[in-house]
Amino acid sequence: MTNRQRTVAAVETYASKRLRDEIAYYLDTYSDAEWYDEADALNDALNNAEANYDRAMVRDCIDLLIVVGFYQPRDGEVVVMGRDRAPTRGGVKYDCVDSWYEWIQA
Repeated sequence: MTNRQRTVAAVETYASKRLRDEIAYYLDTYSDAEWYDEADALNDALNNAEANYDRAMVRDCIDLLIVVGFYQPRDGEVVVMGRDRAPTRGGVKYDCVDSWYEWIQA
């Protein structure tokens, strides 16, 4: 199963109602594009939520991306300038395994 297929399946299974509604909005907006699916809509929802400081939606998106493996628990030490903004769940920091566009193709 590809990362795209795993993400689409996870949207149907694990997404909150609010996130499913947001994804449905994007799917309706881009309904003319054959290539556009739930995974693309999830990425757009996350980017839009971050741009608009919608912390609840960002949390829902990241929770789903943790389930599908895009974010994985940090192993080791990471040096950052300023505040470490990596998502934290249960005291564990999570980092992206790759760029979205590389990861979704695998």
